[in-house]
Amino acid sequence: MNTIQRVIILAAIVLIVLSVLFPPYAAGKLPVGENIHSGIGYHPIWKPPTVEYAFNKVGFIFQLIVILLISSVMLFIVRKS
Repeated sequence: MNTIQRVIILAAIVLIVLSVLFPPYAAGKLPVGENIHSGIGYHPIWKPPTVEYAFNKVGFIFQLIVILLISSVMLFIVRKS
């Protein structure tokens, strides 16, 4: 494993740790006729938004998949050269 591959793996690990520590949150409001769901940003897990807001699992999983996909492609490109 060369230096560039190690840097890519380390960067991916750092991004995943940051994603876990600062997950995306979304607000949901469900009265009849007013279904609203929007992202409210990233908040630390030790200080989440108020109880009315919910953890955005779909955004979190998508974020992790994107990080893993980009880092895998970068590792594949570096391996070929």
